[in-house]
Amino acid sequence: MKKFLIICLIFVSIIVLFWKNILIGYASFFEINNITPNADAIIVLGGNPKTRVVKAVEVMRDFNISKVFLTTMKDEQKTYSDIFKTNTQLSLEVFERENIQPTIIPSQKDGVVSTFDEAIDTAIYLKKHPEIKHLIIITDKFHTRRAYYAFKKIFSIYRVDVKLEIAGATNLIYNNTNWWLSENGFINYIAEPLKFILYILHDKNLEMYNNE
Repeated sequence: MKKFLIICLIFVSIIVLFWKNILIGYASFFEINNITPNADAIIVLGGNPKTRVVKAVEVMRDFNISKVFLTTMKDEQKTYSDIFKTNTQLSLEVFERENIQPTIIPSQKDGVVSTFDEAIDTAIYLKKHPEIKHLIIITDKFHTRRAYYAFKKIFSIYRVDVKLEIAGATNLIYNNTNWWLSENGFINYIAEPLKFILYILHDKNLEMYNNE
């Protein structure tokens, strides 16, 4: 019993002394940035254009990439659609301002609702465009490991021979060093391992997506 109490005391002491490093290390696990030069194109996953599209433009400039893909999102806003712009519309406006013309990948459904959907649409599209041999994925930093996993898994199932890399956009409010101080940061980083587990469990059903 005494030995157990000593171990618990040591464990609690470590948490008290190094809690910040532990939280940063936890968040950093979900982030991947492995991009290299000479990519043929990038793909911006559906989401906040204030971060992902800006990161995409930065990568295109730094790595001299001229081609960018967007996925077809499910209708994001039907009520007052003449007033509120969708993320896709905002993304297109940003690219237009930079004199970039994105290619929108058609959806196999009525628009994508998950990263797996985006990976599937991209895999099917690239099988018809074998000139793309090296693709960089752009998404939010906290989402990079799961997105990379999904794309690698789907491209393997569809036998798409494309080099995949990924880069993450920094959120305007939080990052891996302060995510617990923001409500959205806390929600995203706490939910991420649960979502990752669901993606891994979903592997058993992925083969059904391959129409070949």
